[in-house]
Amino acid sequence: MPHRAAPNIPKRQLTGGGRADRMLTIELNPRNRAVQVRGFGNRTARQDELQVLGRWAKARGVSLVEH
Repeated sequence: MPHRAAPNIPKRQLTGGGRADRMLTIELNPRNRAVQVRGFGNRTARQDELQVLGRWAKARGVSLVEH
């Protein structure tokens, strides 16, 4: 069976509070929609992080997908 390469899905790292620490990794599909958002250790985003994410997405024209 031939090996199929994984799709080229861009990921962005969101930092907060003026620090260089990563808060979230955001996976975007080709239509500029965030299809997955995860924090350290593959955890889901906390409420305060979701607020920052919402502002970030709005400023950059990224759609957030609700699950």
